Amino acid sequence: MTERLSCNSCSKPMRLTLEGKKATCECGQIAGIDDRGEGYMTILPRLYPCRMTDPKMLREFGEYQASEHRFFNQLRYCLNLIDEAELSARSANTDAALARFIKDNVLPLEAKHSWWRFWERA
Repeated sequence: MTERLSCNSCSKPMRLTLEGKKATCECGQIAGIDDRGEGYMTILPRLYPCRMTDPKMLREFGEYQASEHRFFNQLRYCLNLIDEAELSARSANTDAALARFIKDNVLPLEAKHSWWRFWERA
């Protein structure tokens, strides 16, 4: 196993435990894959409100969600739960889901509130 995993909280290298299907960091972050195949972590890197109407925040939220999917897919790869082909396929799915999220949720808000983008009208 040559892949390294950076902590999604502090960006330091994480220590992998293959038997427990988890990775730990000196900052206290523990991320792993449970028996159902779902990812879990002890530290949430960011928190967002349950309802967002600001397109900039909504775009940031979508990118954050995509980065979390990429992190857990990389963790699965490092723990040998998926192979490189599956990692690439999941990455492509994440990119497509992010593009759909922006198209369906962010762009309509930006169009509705075009005055928020006044700095681009110079």
